[in-house]
Amino acid sequence: MMRSVRNTPGPMAGELLLTSPLEECAFIRPRELAAMQAAGMASVRDLLFMLPRRYEDRRMFDRYDSLSSGAPVCLRGRVVDVGWKGWGGKGGKGRGRYVEAVLVDEQSLGQARFSCLWFSMPGIARMLCAGQEMIVYGRVKPYGKKLSIVHPDFEIIREGDDQSIHLNRIVPVYSGRMGIAVRRLREIVWEALARLSPAPEPEIYEFVPDIPCKTALRDLHFPETAEVRDRTRRRFALEECLAQQLNVAYRRRRADEVPGMQTAGSSHLVKDLADSLPFELTEAQKRCVREIYRDMKAPRSMNRLLQGDVGSGKTLVALCAMLLAVEHGYSAVMMAPTQILAEQHYLKFRQMLDKLDVPVSLVTADRKEESHVSFGKQGGIVVGTHALLYGKNVPERVGLVVIDEQHKFGVNQREKLIDREERPDVLVMTATPIPRTLTLTFYGELDVSILDGVPGGRGAVVTAIRTEKDQEKVLKFVRSQLEEGRQVYVVSPLIDGEDSRKGKAVTKELDEWKALLPHVDVGLLHGRMSSEEKEAVMKDFRANRISVLVATTVV
Repeated sequence: MMRSVRNTPGPMAGELLLTSPLEECAFIRPRELAAMQAAGMASVRDLLFMLPRRYEDRRMFDRYDSLSSGAPVCLRGRVVDVGWKGWGGKGGKGRGRYVEAVLVDEQSLGQARFSCLWFSMPGIARMLCAGQEMIVYGRVKPYGKKLSIVHPDFEIIREGDDQSIHLNRIVPVYSGRMGIAVRRLREIVWEALARLSPAPEPEIYEFVPDIPCKTALRDLHFPETAEVRDRTRRRFALEECLAQQLNVAYRRRRADEVPGMQTAGSSHLVKDLADSLPFELTEAQKRCVREIYRDMKAPRSMNRLLQGDVGSGKTLVALCAMLLAVEHGYSAVMMAPTQILAEQHYLKFRQMLDKLDVPVSLVTADRKEESHVSFGKQGGIVVGTHALLYGKNVPERVGLVVIDEQHKFGVNQREKLIDREERPDVLVMTATPIPRTLTLTFYGELDVSILDGVPGGRGAVVTAIRTEKDQEKVLKFVRSQLEEGRQVYVVSPLIDGEDSRKGKAVTKELDEWKALLPHVDVGLLHGRMSSEEKEAVMKDFRANRISVLVATTVV
């Protein structure tokens, strides 16, 4: 990274710096200044980094007679007629009415005519009149028996524009979200660039010294050629990427300096667990366990993401991590988003750890169960739901927090579980790397372990979309799977039919699937059932006494 250190005089009277407040820009009108400040702009830098939404090459316009339907075009034409069209109520402005402006493209052969249409915008009729020259931008689409541009961006050409910043050049087009006309925004930016001092500023770091920031800003807003425009955009993209990488390095360095606990030592329990399994861990699982082990042995806080597709074995890796903490005298906590999932983890862990003498507890909103093994000198494993966010349900000496399906928990919820005097190591699991997870990873707050393998004997996960017209195909597939001894989940978003726009309710789905599969046991599961009812249904499903389970997303 290079910093400008040239000994150049500062700005002269009337010149602006990027750090100058917008109040010093006398060419900005009070109403415009208020709108910019309301949009979060405070300085000249904020104004000039308001990047163009797109550009229009007004040195040469498209010709209407050479266009095809659906193409985005920039046309120049003269208005020959404007008024209300269609049908409507009193005053000619009711439903079905629209404003139509007919323009002549004088560049086309035979001076072709084209139409621009605006719906529910009566003010357009007052803005336009015959004889005006306009620039319009939009997509040409069929409307009725002719091709038209519906709701185009447009700009009226004024006298003297041939020698102005609005014509005969590549012009920037900005978003009009602040309520300031695009034409006026262009004038404000042009004036700010004209008054911008060439003097370097201490706050400016020149990432690309061959193209200084101030020169690049001028080329970004008012490029002489398309090549200059593209080169300048790449220049700022490079600067942004470099700044982001520096930010990543800074955040990682800060994270490494956060003191933590050494929550792992020996790994005998992990080896005992691996020996007791009827299968061998995949190479990906072994690699992820080693990465987690290395972090937990270090005297700094672990903050790691375990990412893998459904069926890749994330839960077993997490269990190995929890055993590392338990063997070192700490407790380990796993938080799951639903009671059903928490109970499944609890029962599975008890089964797998039965011979290892490791205590396992379950904590949910309406259930609190402990394994038959009492807590001794070793720590233990606690599995639960949001109920774990309340301190009375969490052991005192927590060394590791595992969060399953972390995208279903808010940042504050996660922090509430982690924020304690001795900050525990954190392992978050997901099969869905949503933007928030990707952002945390990108900005260096999470190290990443990836399970890119699948345990042997497991089939591929296939995701497909079927519509209602494919119901017979879906039913045929379901029947074939049931005949092979497999089971089926049917998931609906609603319990009752409160809002049909969101999808079918499970109560209706249950009746439909019972009718479609009269000789098959169909079960029901949703959040309003009691814990005992839900556990009974899941027990029957695990025992294959229920072949089709109709459920809400609680499953």
